[in-house]
Amino acid sequence: MNELMRREKEYSSSIGHGISMPHTYSSSVTGSLLAVARLIPPVKCPYSRAEISLVFMVISPEDKPEEHLNQISRIAKFVSREEIREALMKAQNPAELFEIIEKG
Repeated sequence: MNELMRREKEYSSSIGHGISMPHTYSSSVTGSLLAVARLIPPVKCPYSRAEISLVFMVISPEDKPEEHLNQISRIAKFVSREEIREALMKAQNPAELFEIIEKG
């Protein structure tokens, strides 16, 4: 987690459209982990001052950079679809958010 915080202080993980994707490697995991959060209220990016409403956090094993990059790519493609972004932003609870992600 310290590595993730350090990286976030160096540069923004914002990918646009109110979405942030912080990501890092860890020796404490054996497979990639994904955490998703819808922020109510949104937070301001410290660099651009843009509002962040949705966070996709990826943590991958240090020895699996290809897996890590694949996860980041899949998320970026997923949120590049306007209808998906709109649905994610309208989700009223974690179950709705999960359902949207599952249906993809």
